[in-house]
Amino acid sequence: MDFLVQKTALGRAIVTNPPFKRAEGFLQHASELGIEYVAFLHKAEWLNAAERGVMVETVWCPVRCYPLQWRPDFKKQGSQRATVASRTPMGSYPAAR
Repeated sequence: MDFLVQKTALGRAIVTNPPFKRAEGFLQHASELGIEYVAFLHKAEWLNAAERGVMVETVWCPVRCYPLQWRPDFKKQGSQRATVASRTPMGSYPAAR
């Protein structure tokens, strides 16, 4: 199922791990559908990009940030600890309206 083509919300909340390049679109679309709560896993630095400032201030603002000390294993390769060498620390960002 492609969330970005949904015409109506299937629930009041979504939990997702969107592709990096489509994450902002997920938040915009969730807002348009009237979804009240969004939680997604993403690279920790995603939220810090300057171009996302307006979106964070006007569409969705995280209410919490849960830094992960490990990286989720979506490819069944064994969970890895997030390290400086990996350069991909992860975070969970729940956002509510």
